Amino acid sequence: MALLGIITKEFYHIMRDFRTLIILFLMPLLQMIMFGYALNLEIQQVRITIDDHDHSEYSRQLIRAFQGSNFFKIINDDDQDLEVQFFKRAIRGHLTIPDGFAKSMNENQPTQVDFMIDASNSNDAILIEQYAMQTLLHFKELIGVKQYVPVEINQVFRFNPELKSTYFMVPGLLALLMIMITTMLTSITLVREKEMGTMTLLKISPLHSFEIIIGKVVPYLLLSVLVGTIIILVGVLLFQVPVRGSILLLYFFLFLYCLTGLSFGMMISSLAKTQQVAMLFALMSTILPTLILAGFIFPLASMPKLLQYISYIIPARYFLVIVRGIMLKDNTFIELLKPSLALIGFSSIFIIVSTKKFKTYLEQ
Repeated sequence: MALLGIITKEFYHIMRDFRTLIILFLMPLLQMIMFGYALNLEIQQVRITIDDHDHSEYSRQLIRAFQGSNFFKIINDDDQDLEVQFFKRAIRGHLTIPDGFAKSMNENQPTQVDFMIDASNSNDAILIEQYAMQTLLHFKELIGVKQYVPVEINQVFRFNPELKSTYFMVPGLLALLMIMITTMLTSITLVREKEMGTMTLLKISPLHSFEIIIGKVVPYLLLSVLVGTIIILVGVLLFQVPVRGSILLLYFFLFLYCLTGLSFGMMISSLAKTQQVAMLFALMSTILPTLILAGFIFPLASMPKLLQYISYIIPARYFLVIVRGIMLKDNTFIELLKPSLALIGFSSIFIIVSTKKFKTYLEQ
């Protein structure tokens, strides 16, 4: 009954705190929409020029293939020197169709076109090359030419056949926003009561420190799951990201991940001396590690071994595996058992540390 009183009191406090409601509901919604559009790994409308030395029907069909692609935008500017256009960043690629292109095609002989790419950004250069190869393959399919190739690779992209970056980003944003919001919310809970002097009431209450911690976490846990629902709906309705797996399983892990973030924030709050320190530590310990070391954007396998070992202490690393597995691959609970055990372990450790530190404070 006393625990219910703590939970009710915390609910009233949240509803009357305008800043907490903004952090809880408005901030993640705005960030989800902003990041969902801004963090797009696809490149559209790459500006290129084309030199056609063949002036044949085949060369014109190849040009039309590039014109019809959403990836490229053909620039017609014959007055400018090619090097100057690259230096001025007016173009990012240049296609040269050699003389005799159509003749080689008609004789079914190997032929080449030259494609020069601005590689000052190596990642963009790789993407542009892939787009050019796709367009070239599409051109060959259109004209029905099959040249001899020693080994033909039939590529099949599972779970994301159109290679949409939103399928990759939206689950990552869910992991980033939920760990950031949940940790921030509870990181100032205890330390705020210390600063306001209301902790004395808790000191004289018959409640155990564990019950007080749980009583403060439960309201935020329920509201956090509601915020997670809003983020998922935005991802599905606005960015067309599918949820192929079980909804119940997704909510179970969302509940577990929110509990991990809230208990981590509670641990910070039990250790910090002021709200400013608690808030700063909560932001620094969630945003950068999740962005860089959790596999959100950068693949973990390409990192140095030391950073790969450090990533094991980032909760978002495990939730990213879970949420992408459920939303895109229809993974089952058994297939996600290992990352779920890691989240349970994190939550248990954070709650135990919070309880011990808070108990020490109450006994002073």
